[in-house]
Amino acid sequence: MSLRFFGSLFVCLTGSACGAGDASKMAPADAEGDSGEASAGDVTWHGDIENLVQSQCVRCHSADGQAPGDFSDVATVELLAEPILAAVEAGTMPPPVSDPSCRPYVGSELMRLDEDEKARLRSWVEGGMPRGEPGGGLGEVLPARLENPDAIIRMPEPYTPTFSQASEPGNEYRCFLLDPSEFAGQYITAIGPEVGEPGLMHHIVLSTVSRDDVDERHLDPQGWECMNGSPGIETDDMIAGFAPGTQPLVLPPGTGLQIPEDSYLLLDMHYFANPDAVGLADQTGVALKLADSVETPVFLMSLGMANFEIGAGDPAAEARRAFPMRTDLDLYTMLPHMHGLGSAYNVKVEHTNGDETCVVEGGYSFDNQITFLLEEPVALAAGDKIDVRCEWDNSGGTEDVRYGERTDEEMCFFFGLVGLRTD
Repeated sequence: MSLRFFGSLFVCLTGSACGAGDASKMAPADAEGDSGEASAGDVTWHGDIENLVQSQCVRCHSADGQAPGDFSDVATVELLAEPILAAVEAGTMPPPVSDPSCRPYVGSELMRLDEDEKARLRSWVEGGMPRGEPGGGLGEVLPARLENPDAIIRMPEPYTPTFSQASEPGNEYRCFLLDPSEFAGQYITAIGPEVGEPGLMHHIVLSTVSRDDVDERHLDPQGWECMNGSPGIETDDMIAGFAPGTQPLVLPPGTGLQIPEDSYLLLDMHYFANPDAVGLADQTGVALKLADSVETPVFLMSLGMANFEIGAGDPAAEARRAFPMRTDLDLYTMLPHMHGLGSAYNVKVEHTNGDETCVVEGGYSFDNQITFLLEEPVALAAGDKIDVRCEWDNSGGTEDVRYGERTDEEMCFFFGLVGLRTD
């Protein structure tokens, strides 16, 4: 498998996309709900805005985060308050996510701002950014790393990308083998990236590969070039994909992805030549939570298309395709994936009885690719069709764009964890 996906660093105003806060946790007791009105005299840093920023941005904008600025520091937020407000009101921060009214998903309250929250931020900035009196606890934050993992498996040794391939200027695709033999047969119940050098990271794809397909060149601790796939290796099942800044995925209780016996994990890295990080070494890995057994083994299903063309100057190019189901499945997650021109997506199930079920739908940002963990799985029956749609905005483009792996080309893929339904 040579498919590569999962965009770049999160970009939230100054470099990183962040979630949004829960209004019930952030608003004072006399809040008016979604009225969009807030009194400047009532809004202070400690009383309102600290909690909002904590829930929205500190996951990325922190001392050890992947975006510039430590937003847990009030002085930093004060310094950047006006551009922060401008980004919020322009709709670029927080970046777009699936509309939970399509189908509720875990953490949606931490990824979206309502109008009252926007109004409170505006009132605080326009009111002179009063700090108020400290007190009360801080709100929930989406974790950037998997907490308390059972195992962390990294690249065998640090590697420094050279970006020497003339045909792929500024990009390097390199593969490494990770040895999970200690955990063979167990089930992954949660997984997250352990990024060595975030400034170099474009994405990670993690797959399994049989030990029978591995030879000496693949055991080189410095890895091997794999722009056009993995020569000599036939990958088995794809397990996960990540972009730095994405939150770890905790699978629903009772489900898990099995680590096959006699296998390696193939870590497929896409590095990009960030001027601030070129010359630095990387030793990325994955963090895992494990179980000896689960009630429902799951696997990753991919849906997508490559036969599309995005015309030069087209502000709303679209492609869609329906995929028939051949067996009964439960769908637990969904990740939309396009590249830089992606602007919107929709996934729905067309049931055999004529009903439709919305899975995910929303605006798209290449810098904020989320695996949406559905609050309740979608029941797929044999004969149902999963209809997927991608939309792109090439209004500023002077050339047609087609399918390809590079970020100046495009994709339309959706990845979902599914398990066999036995009821």
